[in-house]
Amino acid sequence: MKYYRIGELAHLARVSTRTVDYYTKIGVIKEKERTSGNHRLYIEEALTWFYLVNIYIMKEIILLNCLFSRKNYIVW
Repeated sequence: MKYYRIGELAHLARVSTRTVDYYTKIGVIKEKERTSGNHRLYIEEALTWFYLVNIYIMKEIILLNCLFSRKNYIVW
């Protein structure tokens, strides 16, 4: 099993370390263990979660772009 430190996870997921920290604090992703220097370690499941979130965000952006690029759209 591969472990990632917070910086490695953030880099691979293309998010900031603050984003990783936030999702850890609210319990969406979990640290698996800590190093002897008290650094958090995450497993690949956390990286997969970020990939999925990015896919859903991109799909939403594309959908919104399609909706608002129409000439006759209604603003609610």
